Amino acid sequence: MRSDSKRRLPPSTRAALSASIFAILLFQTCALFARSFTHLRLLDLGYGELFANQLSWLLVPLLFGALAFPILRANWAAIRARFALRQVTLRLVFVSISLGITLRLAGWGLIAFQTAFSSSYAANVGDAIGPLLGFSCPPPMTLSMTVLVSAMLIPLYEELVNRGFLLEILLKYGRWLAIVISAILFGIFHDPYSIPFATVIGVFFAFQYLNSRILWASVISHCTFNLATIVDWKCLQIIWYPVPPTSTILSTLGLALAATSFGLAAFLVQSQCYLRHQSAGVQHTPAPLTANQKHPRPVR
Repeated sequence: MRSDSKRRLPPSTRAALSASIFAILLFQTCALFARSFTHLRLLDLGYGELFANQLSWLLVPLLFGALAFPILRANWAAIRARFALRQVTLRLVFVSISLGITLRLAGWGLIAFQTAFSSSYAANVGDAIGPLLGFSCPPPMTLSMTVLVSAMLIPLYEELVNRGFLLEILLKYGRWLAIVISAILFGIFHDPYSIPFATVIGVFFAFQYLNSRILWASVISHCTFNLATIVDWKCLQIIWYPVPPTSTILSTLGLALAATSFGLAAFLVQSQCYLRHQSAGVQHTPAPLTANQKHPRPVR
């Protein structure tokens, strides 16, 4: 006998579920298109690329919230349950931060592997450059805006949409399908060059959320990852064009770092370090977030 999560849903339920996912994706797409238009307008007005990019992102949660207001209002009790601070422990914070750092190390391993592998066919030792290191952050106002938006606002918004709504809705079709599809949807809303890695990260965040059952776990990891990205992408400058045998060694070390980091990330996600509702004295399970929910289950 199949479990409830894998039973075939009646036609009316399937239609409502599809419409719910379509509505969430449509509202998010509209908000991102508006953000792109605003970004271009800010560039025309003379704002810098980085500042315009971050400032235009402020429009996304505002417009999405306005479009999805009936959905958010119907699910307000469930949203509050998943953001309940009483369920956050020091252990959960520590593991979540560790996961964010570990995933960033995996990204660096892949970057090192790609860089070294692409330069491994250089013919002359004289073609080698670096390593040259530098550290220079954007102006304070731009850096502050970047941290506020990329390391705080974006993780909150993306975790609510992708894990809070899309993943929860897709769980009706099975756990693994929900994880994979929600991760793919998470990835395709990123820049084209980062879609594969963002999709992989989406898988880890989906498992993390399902294990902890609160959004703070994936939000903290997401914030940590984005903050580390700001530091090493916007402030740290590295120029390195290695040639064999250095490139061969670097590619091997980069691949080993990525594999080790992904393995550690999997351990952190699956470990027993996350908060369990029973051990914390919380006897309820938050009501599922659904875009067509009219009467959310009360939180006791």
